[in-house]
Amino acid sequence: MNELTTYTNKSSEELTIIMNQVMSAQINKQNEVIKQLQNDAESEKQNNQIRFDEFNINQKRIAEDNEKSKQLEIARHRVEESSYGFVSLGDLGKHFKIHIGSKTMGKLLQCVGIAKIKKNTEPYSSLIQSGFAKSFMYGGYPSYVYNPEKCIKKIDRWLSDNNLLDRFYMIDRERDILDFINKLHSNI
Repeated sequence: MNELTTYTNKSSEELTIIMNQVMSAQINKQNEVIKQLQNDAESEKQNNQIRFDEFNINQKRIAEDNEKSKQLEIARHRVEESSYGFVSLGDLGKHFKIHIGSKTMGKLLQCVGIAKIKKNTEPYSSLIQSGFAKSFMYGGYPSYVYNPEKCIKKIDRWLSDNNLLDRFYMIDRERDILDFINKLHSNI
């Protein structure tokens, strides 16, 4: 009550000045709150922009990864398996996007451990027993045919284990695939 008496003793002009001071203080407080809300909104806007930019970057990265996977799958597309189930080295090489000749295919089979390292590209006995290849006599000499599905899976696994799978399947010229396989073969 003492405070009220202090104001009752004031003149009308003094009370108006006090009211103006109170109103001014109230407006200043509201301006501070508005300013804080504007700062918060601006900060949120910047955070949203950062999240939006990160989202766009991630979407772009995902799209690039999908495109790379798509291109790799296109490169890995092969012709259907032979109706006989087993094929010659030359026909096995035709199962790849870039056809691989029989001599080069023989070198690749030697690199991945399907064929022994010798002149006639003889498959290992254990792989003949496992159905990777078959042997038969042709003109008095042993000949070999290969199961494309099993051989290509083994080739892919070997390339993958040696971090060469993408590199191998992204080659798009016959000469480059020949050089690539020759380089692998020179290291065995």
